[in-house]
Amino acid sequence: MPLDLSLWRSVCGLLLAWALIDFNPVLAETLHVPSIPRPQSQPASTAAAKTLSQSLAKRDRQQLAMARECAKDVAGVNAREKSNTLVAEFELRYEVLLDTPQIYSLVQRLNIHCIGPYPAFAENALVFDLATGQHYNPLRLYAITRNGPDGAEFLPAIRTLIRQALIAGRQPTDQKDECLRVLKRDDIRLLEKDTLGLGAQGLHVMYSGPHVVQACYGDVVLPYARLKKFLNTQEAQRIHWVH
Repeated sequence: MPLDLSLWRSVCGLLLAWALIDFNPVLAETLHVPSIPRPQSQPASTAAAKTLSQSLAKRDRQQLAMARECAKDVAGVNAREKSNTLVAEFELRYEVLLDTPQIYSLVQRLNIHCIGPYPAFAENALVFDLATGQHYNPLRLYAITRNGPDGAEFLPAIRTLIRQALIAGRQPTDQKDECLRVLKRDDIRLLEKDTLGLGAQGLHVMYSGPHVVQACYGDVVLPYARLKKFLNTQEAQRIHWVH
């Protein structure tokens, strides 16, 4: 699930007087902000390598800026309310899903707690076409959505596959498991930005559901064999896709 820190802060309902806060940037350095791992596979050209390098560096700068904002938020609250001893949390992790001469795909997982009563968790996919070095949308390869009134939504057959995978992840079945009821009721319709990743075994779908029941969800993998009828064969040929 994507996380917009400015939106998250506004939901918390706390407005900080930035000009009055004496922020110590050292606080941000105590947060865990690793760089995106670089691919072992080489882009197809010097131009593609430059584009990819710039994209990854930009993403690293964005994450560092978000960590600093988080630390600034916490420092502001602690400065205004002397009895507070809040500690900023910003745990960022990456996992490489696919590293081939054609596609570089990762998942980014972020646990963050700045202000507000509860921490937040965000899981996003980062996919790059090494022929160009640019971001790549897996929907170009697998046509599994359609346009709906609220944006892109999964096709009914894909919703069924996602639900089945989520429920299977709750096995063995416990009739007292409230998540089973949540998953069976959820129509699993809307596709959020940057939540599809290409992996070695299948398409990763990072569907998170409503925030209050987010723990019921997780990254599911749809085997490519189940997605063959949704494959764009021309695009597969262009990127030399063999799955």
